[in-house]
Order: sequence, then C-alpha cells, then structure tokens
Amino acid sequence: MLSPELRLLIESCKAFISGREFRQIKDSMDIESIDWIKLQKMAGYHSIRPTVYHVLKGQTIQYTAGAPDAFVKELHRIAVSKTLLQQQMALETERLLILLEQQSIAVFPYKGAILSKILYASSNLREWSDLDLFVPRKFAKAALKTLLDDGYQFAQEETNHAYNSDTNFLDKLLFENGWHEIGLSKSQENSLPFQLDFHWQLCEDFYPYTINENDIITGAQKFKLVDSEVIVPSIEHIFLMTLLHHGGRESWMRLKYICDLSLFIKLFPDNLFWERILSLCDTAKLKRSLLLGCFCVQKYLNVALPAILESKVKSYGERNTRNILKSWENSVSFWESMSAQLIHKRILLSHQDEKFSPFNYWIKYMEFYSTPNPMEQPRLRTFNKKYKIANFFSKVVTYVWLKGFR
Repeated sequence: MLSPELRLLIESCKAFISGREFRQIKDSMDIESIDWIKLQKMAGYHSIRPTVYHVLKGQTIQYTAGAPDAFVKELHRIAVSKTLLQQQMALETERLLILLEQQSIAVFPYKGAILSKILYASSNLREWSDLDLFVPRKFAKAALKTLLDDGYQFAQEETNHAYNSDTNFLDKLLFENGWHEIGLSKSQENSLPFQLDFHWQLCEDFYPYTINENDIITGAQKFKLVDSEVIVPSIEHIFLMTLLHHGGRESWMRLKYICDLSLFIKLFPDNLFWERILSLCDTAKLKRSLLLGCFCVQKYLNVALPAILESKVKSYGERNTRNILKSWENSVSFWESMSAQLIHKRILLSHQDEKFSPFNYWIKYMEFYSTPNPMEQPRLRTFNKKYKIANFFSKVVTYVWLKGFR
C-alpha cells in the first residue's frame, strides 16, 4: 500500500505525463492524512518539484490547516529559482561544448540540458542541478586542462591540492584508478556556482554495461541546444546513455527517471525506434534495465507501451518493483544511507541481463574500492596498494563511520 505522500507524487507525475488536470484524481486520495513536510522532502529527493508545482498550481483545493498553500508557495519559490539557474546552466553547457569543439575535442552534453530540451515542452519543467559533459577518455586530459584554464576547479579542495602538487595527477585520475567522473566547480558573480560533472566513462568499471564510445562519436549530429548548434549524440545514444544512468546505475530509484522514460516513449512511439533500442540494449547489457523501467512506467503512470515493448514486459513480472517502491517511499539517496545502499544492491543484482555473474560483480567491486583515490573522502586508514582486501575494508569501515551512524 502506497503512502499518501508517494501516491500524491505518483498521481502528479501521471497527470503531468497524460495532460489530465489534477482535480480529476484528487477526490480519490486521502488528502487529510498527508504529511506536507515529508512530502516536500520526498519531492526534493525525486527531483520532480517543478513537475509537481506545474500540476498543482492554480488548484482551488482546500486542505487542512492551510498546509497546501505553504507547500505550493514553497514549490513555486523552488521552481522559479531552479528555472533561473537551469537557464544559466543550459547556456553554460552550450558555451563549454563550443569551447571544447573549437579545440577538436569530442564532447557531448549528458542528461540535464539535452534531456530538458528534447523531452520537456518547457525546459523549466525538468529539475536538474548541475552540468554534465561526457568526453571520451582519449580526449579527457585535454578537455580537463581546458576547463581548468577556463576557471573551473575541482570540487574538493584535496583534489585541487593533489593536482597542483603532482604533475602526473591527471594521468593517475584518468587512467589508473578506474573512476569515471569528477566534480568541478566555477564561481559566478551574484549567483550560485556552476557545478559540473565531468565524465570520461559512463559508469564505474565494476558495472557490466558497455557502450562503445566510438559509436557515440560516429553517430553524432548537430542540434540547437539554446542559441547555437552543437554536436550531440544520436537520439538512440542519448536514450542509451540515459538508460545506463537511470536504470543501470541508479536502478529507477527516483520518479524523475520514470518520467523521463515515459516521455521518451510518448515522443517515440514507433516500434522501429524501439527495435533499434532493444538491439543496442542487447549489446550494452541493459535490456532488463529497460524492461524494468517500462514495467514501472506502465504500472504506475499508466503509459501505453509500444507493442514490441508490451510483449516483452508482460513476461517480466512484478517482483522486481517491490524494492523500487521501498526506495521511492524512503526517498534517501543510496550514496547517503546504508539501508538505501542495500535496497539499491538488491534491485541492481536482480535485473541484470543473461550471463551476469554476481560473484564477478563483487570481485570487481572490491577491487575498484580497494584503490584509494584523491576524489574520495579520506579513509580512516590507508594501507599499501598491494593490500587490496585491507584497503577495501578500510573503505567500508569509513563509509559506515561517515554514513551509517548519521
């Protein structure tokens, strides 16, 4: 049974996707029992506050104790501030793409700006908080140097210190530790700083997913992002990269991801498009991730699936969605909580494609986290690199110490 808070969020998403008015569904909901403070927190976790505000604004529904007025006003405040910031971030994304393209660096927008432009009728309806760029590894060092020369800094002060004191730092970062992204930041006058996630891989090494970066490069096309044309991946690769993040890495643990998938399905209902997607998913080992997301889209948002997806989802079953619902109810990032981390791992391990080996996954996971790197929170103790098991358990103990007892 869904909590009244989660139900309101799902019904808001459903109304947004379908175009129905919220007042057509409110009468069947237990409005009186909603905890509005909890709902505000959940809407923030799911990154759907502009969507919920768009659905609820202008409603003349009378709730108890005036709570909804305060709730909607807070959503309005957040929606306005997010709109202004996201407009700035979209322009900054475009500027950086042009800057790097002028130096013959292959670079692509990822998630935020490109998804808002393609999927949402208005760019202020999708909530996003940072810039994302994907630069294939062979171009990544030159791209990072360009961004640092442009005024960006590493988001963590320890990383800036390592960069300034070690001439080989970028090589170690990009080629030794097996990481896939790093956070950068750039201050602005009279505004919040830009936060940039710089990706040179699409996921960590221990995940089984594979997307050929050369295919992304060769399939790229021109697209008007804001004011100018920039190079972006093909729509199929934009979808595949999004699927890897939303379903592969994050296991559909936020309603924003389900909304994005719903809008892809509504925008591209043709079976031929999804035949190409299914073929790409087979190669990328993301087919079951796609089907799990499609099951959620159909069950919770009532979105009609293209026939080719419908036939495959029918046999998929409902058991894999139980932990997704738990994560939606808990509304805690799996990076921030031990219990959320366990739920994430259950979802992740239960919806991998054929020939996936949990044993190999855990071995690679241990090897990955056994290597300390300059981007992470300092460990309670670091051992010599050859002591992989000791370093891994030091990472686990540090994580439990920092997160588990909060």
